[in-house]
Amino acid sequence: GTSGTIDFGGASTPITIVTPVQDNHDISIKKTGSFADSSRTKASYTVTVTTNQGTGEPVSITDKWDKWNSTSGVTYSYDQSSLKVVKVSANGGETTLIQGSWNPYNYNVAWTGGSEPQFTVSNLPALSAGEKYVVTYATNIGGATSEAGKVANSAGTTSGNHKPWDWHSIEW
Repeated sequence: GTSGTIDFGGASTPITIVTPVQDNHDISIKKTGSFADSSRTKASYTVTVTTNQGTGEPVSITDKWDKWNSTSGVTYSYDQSSLKVVKVSANGGETTLIQGSWNPYNYNVAWTGGSEPQFTVSNLPALSAGEKYVVTYATNIGGATSEAGKVANSAGTTSGNHKPWDWHSIEW
């Protein structure tokens, strides 16, 4: 069985043995991006969330600008109309879940603006083994005019107790 009690008799107290639950789920994340124009005013990003064994629970994906690791004076804002979330099955079939304001399944998309912009897409269906989510979006970049610098940001995903993050910087 998975648990039980052992009684050694006499004045000793019985000991309860509990077998830990094995976690047969996983999730990982990878973020890439590059400037979309030579004037460094727009950037395009891809966030890929994958699983080998399945996630077992719903998936949330968060992306945020890392103001503190970006070059001073650089500004960053999301082009909300460019957000696209695609679920890719293990055999490669693609289903678009969100594209700009088109969100027929009513997944929760929360945007935060201001000096530290971010977005979260939450309660996406659990992924089965070999499936993935591919999130693409564009950003508006300001102040990337110095001779050298970088725009830094990160993305993370959550499913159950699994919470991996990936960081990406575009440097010039």
